[in-house]
Amino acid sequence: MKRIITPIACMIVAGSAVAFHAFGPSNPASLVQGCMPLAYPAESLSLHEDGKVSMALLIGAHGEVMDRKLTRSSGHRRLDNAALAGMAQCHFEPAKADGVAQESWLMLDYVWKLPE
Repeated sequence: MKRIITPIACMIVAGSAVAFHAFGPSNPASLVQGCMPLAYPAESLSLHEDGKVSMALLIGAHGEVMDRKLTRSSGHRRLDNAALAGMAQCHFEPAKADGVAQESWLMLDYVWKLPE
């Protein structure tokens, strides 16, 4: 299979931003609305922690997250864990090749930004 990086989207939702990139089919996986924004960890709020979490999600042919990997830390373990756990609960439109759904890796950046 040919590996392609395709910018998919950037969403800004209630103090956070998400950017997507996909590897795999020319019609890559995409996030289905409804799972955002993720809950900001209370202790991270009180400690004024913010940052960008980069991760890779393996999206299955039915849109479920089958695997997840941290590719770059925000510098705060709580934020990293919350982003990985939260995005794992999301449902995605699977990638398609020739109209057939298949699993693919989705590279995702989740930015935690403190409320102003």
